Amino acid sequence: MRSTITILLAIIMQSICVNAQNYIGPAFTHTTTAGNISAHQTTLPNSKTGTTSGKKFLICHNYGIPNTSTQGIYFAFGSTYNIYNEQTTSNMVANDKYNVVEPLPANGITFVHTVSAANVTGGYISTIDNIALNNNPNAIFFITKNFDGTTYDNSNLGIWYNTSSNKWTIYNESSAGSLITLGLTVTVYVPNTNATILTHRTTAANVDSYLTEIDNPLINGNPNAILFISHEYDNLGTVYLDAPTSVRYDASVGKWLIYSDDLSYIMPTNAKFNVLVAGEFPTAINNTNAKENENINTRLVGNNIQINSIGDAKIASVKCYNLSGAICASSQFNNTNTATINCQNLATGL
Repeated sequence: MRSTITILLAIIMQSICVNAQNYIGPAFTHTTTAGNISAHQTTLPNSKTGTTSGKKFLICHNYGIPNTSTQGIYFAFGSTYNIYNEQTTSNMVANDKYNVVEPLPANGITFVHTVSAANVTGGYISTIDNIALNNNPNAIFFITKNFDGTTYDNSNLGIWYNTSSNKWTIYNESSAGSLITLGLTVTVYVPNTNATILTHRTTAANVDSYLTEIDNPLINGNPNAILFISHEYDNLGTVYLDAPTSVRYDASVGKWLIYSDDLSYIMPTNAKFNVLVAGEFPTAINNTNAKENENINTRLVGNNIQINSIGDAKIASVKCYNLSGAICASSQFNNTNTATINCQNLATGL
């Protein structure tokens, strides 16, 4: 029994090593509680974010309760990172959820863009000037408002590639043509090839009132995925999306949804969303060598591989192979039902 499990896990680990390269940085889902809410803010745990200033995070509302304000993140009082409602009269409520990730430098370029009179055109469009995005119409990136200490902005923001200047822009989605706020600071994350990115376009078939259903095998059936989204105004989907958006897993159909937090706002068709997948990546393994009473589940969680043996089987050891057949990690376990392998120091690639 013991040797059977060791060999089987070695085969499983070969497949997991490929998925480990999708890790872009520490990611988690934050749940609001009475203890971490103060008016329009919620404090993130220091154990997840650390207490060093200057970090750059992406956030995304993970629909627990509708929140019609947009959100940002900032380093509060020199000690904690807080997510806040840009509409300061709108208080946070308990049992809501927000996805958070800190992209690591090895997994892309992260910088802060500041809206200024020098880079605004038409009153509502701010041009980004960065080598990672300039002359790159196929770039995919994600944005999060980053409070500078003085400037609030409750507008919904989208991204658009300006073919006249060959540069990407951030714009105010308001159909009324509201101005973009000068002084607004926005964190911009441009992933490299390590990241897992999906593209979703709304259609009559996947839109139902204020939501749209994502159908992608990478995240279908995976409630533990941690998603981040950006709305891109492109030549095919010349659609403004003037509503705060969030993501939510619908367990009844086993798929992720993109919501308008304003439930009276009808999700338009032909809107393009870029979706960044962080957090857990399930592995599709067919345990053909296992006995009927042996069930082995594997999951990549952050930079750890978690292996669970359900039933009579026990885990004696785990060997992790790359596709060249070389062992990239190996650990012994005391015949347990659960094992964890840390992949943080493994080289990316195959």
